[in-house]
Amino acid sequence: MALLAVAPLFLFPFCGAATVATVLFWLSLIAALWVVMSPSCRSGEQPHNARARLTLEVLRDPLMWLLLLAVLYSAVRMINGGVALCYDAEAMEWSIKSPGVENLPSCVDGEGVLPFAATVALFVLIVGVRHALGQNASTAFLAASTVFAGISAIVTAIALSYGSVGAMDMVDCSYNAPSFVGTAYGVYLIVGVAALFGCIENGWRIIEPFVALGLVCSAVGLELFSPSATFVVFALAFIVFLIVAFPLSKGVFVGSASFRCALVSLMVIAAVVLVALFCDNYDPFVAKRDALLAMKPFPEGFAATREALSSIALKSWRQSPWLGAGVGSFPLDLRFFASPEDWLLISPRQTAVPSSWWQILVERGILGALLLVVGTAFLAWTYFAAVVKSVGGGKWRPACLVGPIVAAPLVAVSFIDCSLLRPDVLLPTAAALAVSAVVFTRDSRTQDL
Repeated sequence: MALLAVAPLFLFPFCGAATVATVLFWLSLIAALWVVMSPSCRSGEQPHNARARLTLEVLRDPLMWLLLLAVLYSAVRMINGGVALCYDAEAMEWSIKSPGVENLPSCVDGEGVLPFAATVALFVLIVGVRHALGQNASTAFLAASTVFAGISAIVTAIALSYGSVGAMDMVDCSYNAPSFVGTAYGVYLIVGVAALFGCIENGWRIIEPFVALGLVCSAVGLELFSPSATFVVFALAFIVFLIVAFPLSKGVFVGSASFRCALVSLMVIAAVVLVALFCDNYDPFVAKRDALLAMKPFPEGFAATREALSSIALKSWRQSPWLGAGVGSFPLDLRFFASPEDWLLISPRQTAVPSSWWQILVERGILGALLLVVGTAFLAWTYFAAVVKSVGGGKWRPACLVGPIVAAPLVAVSFIDCSLLRPDVLLPTAAALAVSAVVFTRDSRTQDL
């Protein structure tokens, strides 16, 4: 399951969307098979009892049915392609071709495959985390995710040093395509803090160095592959989480545990500083660093460009408010809704709005946005319900806060980019929210058999 959550990070620098979608889909099926056949056993349970409990819990879970609806919705959208730019020779004018079925969710041909695979993966991850993972397994999931993310950062950095085109594009962080892989590393930086403290609480000394390495590499990945504003937001969230995590873990820390956590935190900060000082080989990174030091986190004219693109997005959304114009359709809409004055601000290579919410509304409509918002709201409701039940007797640990602390910076940057729609961002974020919602209610005696 951890590999399923991290797989897009390994693939995006080197593979196209079709390959990423194929791998995600098959990994989702393998993870689903594990969820069904080998869920964690609670105290006193046999494997067959755990499977029976899992079946009942899943069938009674309203979120599972909502996620299943999202999978079906994405499948219809993937199949209903055909949105394209076409030229009418008789009328001598360009137009946008309608999808195969106009009153159903749609996409530009091929653009719906990755969102469908990501929705399937999201379904498996959330159901698995909510119902198949015990207390220790939840911590192991966070730890394994952090380690895999760190390995991904190392692999991508090596590819960057050898001049990989995909890795170089990731460093550029152009707002022409405002979707940044570094945001995913920011998510794993926060997840890694919860994983580190959880490993120390469980006494997993062997795993600690690997989680520490994952944290350091995720921090470097965030620095290299995200724009300045995103880096600052997640760096602040990381510091806030550390400040909160130490008091929460005070009761379970023994010996040198506090020192080890402090040492890892200093290693993360040192790695970021060293990269900033000595990574002068890549002009886009140097430009980002200098802009941040000059307190100019956004490119020149960003506010005006974003306002123009938001206005264009509003015009496009009004054409199909409920279902949207189709996944991948915004670059086509630009040709029809942008004025000559807009083109003075907008690059011809612009592919998305620097706002996740406008991008969702334009291409997926109100119904697509509702599926995301309602699912997130349900996770938030289960989390706060568990918090209320824990008052007076619950045991708080850093993992209890990982979901909200991941979500807060992600919501903040969602208004300046559309990274929220990336599978490598959406999957770990949803998993972190699910972990936070269930750690209050999991029996601390849960064992993994």
